[in-house]
Amino acid sequence: MAVKFSLKIEDGTPDGVQIKTLRDLRDNFNLKSVLDHYVSGVLLKWLEVCDYDDHADKIRELDSSSPDFNRNLCDVLGVEYSEESAVDVSVSASVERNERLEKLRTFTADDKILAAVDSVAFTQEELPTLAVLGATVYLCGDAFVVPAVEGVTYVGVGGSPKVELPQGFASLGIVLENVQMNADDIVAQAKTTPEIIEKLLTIGDKETVTFKNKIVKICAPIEIEGGELIFDNCEIMVTYYDEGSPAITCDDGGGLRILNSEFNTGQFADNENNFSFSVIEFEYVDTDKVIFYNCNFGGYGGEICEFEGTIKNCTFGSNWQISCSPYYGKIENCIFKGIGDYICINARDAEIFDCTFESDCDCERRGYIPVIQVIVKTISHWAHIKNCSFKGFKETNLIIDVEVPGGIISTVFSNKLKTKDKEEIGSGRELYYPTKVENCEFSSGSWSSLRRRLDPDLGSNYSATVLIDKNCKFKER
Repeated sequence: MAVKFSLKIEDGTPDGVQIKTLRDLRDNFNLKSVLDHYVSGVLLKWLEVCDYDDHADKIRELDSSSPDFNRNLCDVLGVEYSEESAVDVSVSASVERNERLEKLRTFTADDKILAAVDSVAFTQEELPTLAVLGATVYLCGDAFVVPAVEGVTYVGVGGSPKVELPQGFASLGIVLENVQMNADDIVAQAKTTPEIIEKLLTIGDKETVTFKNKIVKICAPIEIEGGELIFDNCEIMVTYYDEGSPAITCDDGGGLRILNSEFNTGQFADNENNFSFSVIEFEYVDTDKVIFYNCNFGGYGGEICEFEGTIKNCTFGSNWQISCSPYYGKIENCIFKGIGDYICINARDAEIFDCTFESDCDCERRGYIPVIQVIVKTISHWAHIKNCSFKGFKETNLIIDVEVPGGIISTVFSNKLKTKDKEEIGSGRELYYPTKVENCEFSSGSWSSLRRRLDPDLGSNYSATVLIDKNCKFKER
């Protein structure tokens, strides 16, 4: 005796409707599903095992090539025929669908995927139409070029097909599962889900926290206490602000590496700019572990306080200010854009090499606010500014301001420092750690863009010496 089974009829759900009787079939009739079962022979077998012999005989007598086949099939099963429901439904289409289904079975036995055979792309030519029609498309083949259609999920079937993705695919809401992507696309996909720091993050001694290929939103403070924080190829947005409390604090021998990343700040305290607000602050760090490399600092700006370490190949937008600590900092090959009426770098024990400074401020507004200020408080403080370019500044603007306490002769604007310079000074005092400006180019026409001055509070009649360097160039804007 043949074992009875249920006839599965599609109803838009993965499991469909399980049909056990003709009444069930009539109540849940779907011409497309019934045609598929007719072509595969399942309909006839079901009628036979369910003892619908008269219906089975009539099904055998049907001529599938007849133009009235769909109507005749409905008559046999006792279902009212509808021209509207028969649009794009035919025996030939069901034959093709069953062939596709059999082909799909060679790749997977997953009932969910088999039920979605109409959403399976076996070739590149089929993919664009399926992408427009469905939210999920299954890729069954070796390689595909994904079209730029929003909100589609692509799932690899029978292995992991290679995919070539459109530019900006992550922003289009394209989701990928079980496929092979190139390295750049993997990075872009990783950035679709942001990491949000919503509560205090403390990184203790010998602990390392790494964010790689991520969107990171800093909504709470980060305290690096002897450990190390690394951002690599990230998009960082700082929205946390509490007066007197930087978003990131690094001390106790800790380290902070920001590499190949975008670092932006939100607007703090309803101010138009943030240059007076501390975003990152350092104290007693491991300078070898403090590196900002190949980054773009944008947004509303902010201050990097007591910096010690290396900043290289970075671009700073307007309202960014760097204050160097007395423990060595190096700023190399960086661009500072849109400098307004604020000090761009407070340089103390710092090397500033191969940098470009571009003004975005009218002459009167900027006045005598220096671009770089060097405050020499003791004989051990110094700064070295070399191969830099200052663009867009006027003759009355102050570019570099060196403040020297009385009694310390420590300022030399020169491309060389020779022992005979001491003799030229004639004071008998030595040049301990001189502040040097070498081979720089200024967009103003005289040395008025440079200034060194004595701190009157420290009291002394000694003055600093300026040796004019012929390799420094001054020109009109």
